[in-house]
Amino acid sequence: QVLKNFLANAVKFTEHGTVTLSANPAPAPYSVCLTVRDSGIGIPLAKQGAIFEAFQQADGSTSRRYGGTGLGLTISRQLAGLLGGEIRLVSEPGQGAEFSLLLPAIASEDGIRAAAPDYPVVSAAEEEAEPTPGGLQHLQVLLMEPDVRSQLRLSGLLRGWGMRLHLADDLEEAIETLDELDHVDFLLIDALMPDDGACVTIRKLREHLGAATVVVGLIPADRADARETCLGQGADDFVTMPCDARALSGVLVRHLPQTGE
Repeated sequence: QVLKNFLANAVKFTEHGTVTLSANPAPAPYSVCLTVRDSGIGIPLAKQGAIFEAFQQADGSTSRRYGGTGLGLTISRQLAGLLGGEIRLVSEPGQGAEFSLLLPAIASEDGIRAAAPDYPVVSAAEEEAEPTPGGLQHLQVLLMEPDVRSQLRLSGLLRGWGMRLHLADDLEEAIETLDELDHVDFLLIDALMPDDGACVTIRKLREHLGAATVVVGLIPADRADARETCLGQGADDFVTMPCDARALSGVLVRHLPQTGE
């Protein structure tokens, strides 16, 4: 996921030149360094810290020129930390950028579990045993889930079902993503979004969503009170988090357009 974010950003901001991915030994305490280099627009030193903060970008003109950035670097940094590693950046304006992911030889599974003690662990056998729901392939889904562990879990399920997944961390990024797409079939949104909250976000996004877009609220199991509020502000349905594959697919399939057969 981290490398995918690095590569997507490198390609997006490199109109001419090259994008390379390399793997090399890393100095202690790490073992491997995975680096993505590009010859794109580069990032000023004074702005490099900002791009790792949620929803910031290096240059205010970037969005106008390239559309929504969708850097995913906040999530990437969180993932690197969960794996016991870190991200380093070297860049100058007009000279491209170099993003490196440094990792230990073996990521600490205990450390990851300690960071998410209440997150359900699903074995590969259990995941494979879940049938692939029909009718979801190639449908567009926008996921707004700020928790990195939940985002990874949901992303894996949605992509595994053949859906075309787009990620957004806040209202601004969601609007930029929607403006770039012809349509979105589903919006999955955390009912406890920071800042304005999911209810306000849903209400504002409705102006940019098509009439056929199905909005599904992601409701924590201990916040049943958020269900009616979320539904009252424009959500079409909800799933209780953390959810399993069967529960999520059931909600999505239930809202598929009727074929009349």
